[in-house]
Amino acid sequence: MKYYEEIPIIRSIAAILVVSVHVTAGIYYSNQVFSNEFIGYINQIARLGTPVFAVVSAFLLTSSVLRRGFNFHYFFKSRFTKIFLPYIIWSSIYLIYRGSIEHSLNKDLSIVSYFVYGNANFHLYFILTVIQFYFLFPILQKLKKVYF
Repeated sequence: MKYYEEIPIIRSIAAILVVSVHVTAGIYYSNQVFSNEFIGYINQIARLGTPVFAVVSAFLLTSSVLRRGFNFHYFFKSRFTKIFLPYIIWSSIYLIYRGSIEHSLNKDLSIVSYFVYGNANFHLYFILTVIQFYFLFPILQKLKKVYF
C-alpha cells in the first residue's frame, strides 16, 4: 500500500479536534446552559474531526482495494478485530457501569438493543455508523465486480 505522508498529519489534526469537542463540552454545556459563546464555537467547529476520520478511513480503504483488490476474509478479520470487537467490549463496559453503578438502564429495552442501536453510551453512535459502512462495503465491492 502506498504511504501518504499527509495522512498522519490529517489524523493528528482530526484527533486534536475530537479531543477539543470532549474538553469543551464540559465547559460549554455546564448546568445544561450555554455558558460561554466562544467555547461553544470551538466545540461546534471541532466536530469536523469525526467526519475527517471517516473520510480518511474511506480514502485509505478504497486506495488499498484499488491497489491489492478486495479479499473478503482479510477485510472481515481485520475489521472484526479493530472495530467490531472493541465496540462490543466498550459497550459491555458501559452497560455494566450503567447497570451496576448508575442504575440508568431502560428496563423496557433489551440488552441486545443497546448494542444494535449504539445506545450503551452516547459517543458509540459513530462506531456503529462505521460498522454499518463496513457491512455495506463488501456489498458495494460485489456490485462493482458484477456491473463494472
